[in-house]
Amino acid sequence: MTEILLLKIVAGLFFGCLFTTVILIPLVMRFARRVGAVDRGGYRKVFEGAMPLLGGLGIALPLLLAGSIASASGYLLLWGNNWKWLLQHYPDQFDFLYNLASYNRNDLMILVLGGIAILILGLVDDTRGMRARWKLLGQVGVAAFVCLAGYGLNTVALPFVGTIELGFLLGSLLTMFWIVGMINAFNLIDGVDGLASGIALVGVIALVTLGFIQGNIYVTFVG
Repeated sequence: MTEILLLKIVAGLFFGCLFTTVILIPLVMRFARRVGAVDRGGYRKVFEGAMPLLGGLGIALPLLLAGSIASASGYLLLWGNNWKWLLQHYPDQFDFLYNLASYNRNDLMILVLGGIAILILGLVDDTRGMRARWKLLGQVGVAAFVCLAGYGLNTVALPFVGTIELGFLLGSLLTMFWIVGMINAFNLIDGVDGLASGIALVGVIALVTLGFIQGNIYVTFVG
C-alpha cells in the first residue's frame, strides 16, 4: 500500500509540474523578449539570433509552488490536533502520510527558501546583468544558509575506506563547494539547446530511482 501510494503521489507531482512548465515556458519567452532579457550569443553559444532568457522560471515556479504547498501542509497537519482528522479519514495511509509530513516539512521549506534566493539572483543577472564576483557571493551566501540550517554533509562513504565523519566545518565547506559548483557547472554547459535540461533530466531520473529504492521520500519527491 505504501509503495503504491508513493508512486501515485510521485506520478501526480511529475505530470502536474510537467504540464505547468509546458504552459509557462511560452509565456516566459514572451515576457523575456518584452523586457529585453535575451542572449545574443557568444563563443560558447551555438545558436543564431536572440535567445530568450528567464527560462528557469518555467521550471522553478512549479517546483517552488509544490514545495511550499507540501511544506505548509506538513506544518498544518502536525499543528494542533489536525493529525486526528487524517487518522479518521485515511487510517490505512496514516503512518505513511504522518511520517511524510513530519520528515519533509522543514526539508522542503529550506529548499524553497534557498530556491527563491537563487531564482532572484538569476533574474537580476538575466535582466540587469551582474558582475561575476557578486553572483558568486550570492551563491555562496545561499549555500551557507543551507549549511547553517543544518543541511550540510556530515559523513562521506568511500569505497574500500568506509564512512568518514566530516564534522561541521569540513562538511559545510564541501556542501558549499558542491552547491556552488553544480550551479556554475550548469551555467557553463548551457550553450546548446537541450544540453543543460537533457543532462539534468538524466541526473534526476537517477536520483528518483535511487531515492525510491532506498526509501528516501524527500529525494524522490524533489526529483
